[in-house]
Amino acid sequence: MVVILFMIDYSDALIIGGNVYGLYAGILLEKNGMDVTILENDLYNSMMVSGPLFFHAFSEDVKKPLYERSLSIYNELRKNKKGSFIWPIELYDKLRKNFNGKTLNFIKVESIVKDGKSVKGVRTNKGEINSKLILVLDGIITKNLLYMEKIDIKSIVMEYGNVIAEIDEKFNISMFNEKIIFNDKKFAYFSAPWKNSRVEFLISLFSEMAKEFPGIEKCLVRRVWKSNHDHFHDSLPRIGNVHFENAYFLAGYSRYGISFGLELTRLITQLALGKPTDFDVSKILF
Repeated sequence: MVVILFMIDYSDALIIGGNVYGLYAGILLEKNGMDVTILENDLYNSMMVSGPLFFHAFSEDVKKPLYERSLSIYNELRKNKKGSFIWPIELYDKLRKNFNGKTLNFIKVESIVKDGKSVKGVRTNKGEINSKLILVLDGIITKNLLYMEKIDIKSIVMEYGNVIAEIDEKFNISMFNEKIIFNDKKFAYFSAPWKNSRVEFLISLFSEMAKEFPGIEKCLVRRVWKSNHDHFHDSLPRIGNVHFENAYFLAGYSRYGISFGLELTRLITQLALGKPTDFDVSKILF
C-alpha cells in the first residue's frame, strides 16, 4: 500500500473519504479516463482501526435491491473468499492494487472553493486543490461542508453507532444487534448498539455467552471499536448533488456500512459522470 504525502494543485476528480468506497469510486472514474485524487484525513483511523464490515439481509423495497447489488459487487471483488464479513483493510488492500491515482493522507478538508454554482475545488490544511468534479463519500463530512455553506439538510442526524469488542481467539462467536451468531473465524468479537454498550451490559453479555462457551466471561477484551453513524429519519441513504452542479454527496448509509456502500458508490459515480443510472434512485436522491 502506497500513500502519497505531497500535495497537488489539480486533479480531474477529487474524492473526499479514503475508505473502500473512495477507492472503488476512484477505480470506476479511472475507467472513464479521469485522473483521480483521494483525500483522507486519517487513513489509519478510517481503515485499520475500524470494525469488521457486515452484510445484513433486508426486505424493504428499496433496501433489498441495494443490498443484493452491493453484495454482488462485494463477492466479485473478493472472488474466492468466503464469509459474510471482512476487516476493511483486507478489502482496501485488494482495491488499492487496482487504483492508479493518488491518495493523500492526513488531509483535512476545511472548505469548498466556489465559482458560482460550481465547485472550483477544496481548501485543505495543506493547500488548495482544484478539480472539475468532487465526490464526498463520508456522511459526517457531507454534513459539515454543507453546514459551513449554510446549506442545511435538516433530516440527517448523527448518533453513536455500534460498539465491537474483540475477544480471545479460541472462541469463534460473535454477537450483532443483541443476537448471537456463530462464525468460523480465528478471532471472535461481539457488537451491540451504543446505548447498550455500558460496562454492566458487556459484563452481562459475557455471562450469557458463558452458558454456551464456559470461560468466555474471563477472556480479555483486546479491542473496542465505536463510531458515529449518519442517517435519515426514513433510514434510507441519500446520494446526489446538493446546490453545486459538480459536487456529489453520499450520506446516511453508516448504519448499514458495506451492505449498501458499494452499490451506492457505483450509483453516485454514474450520476457524477452524467450517465443514466441502472437503478431507480428517485427515493434516495438528496
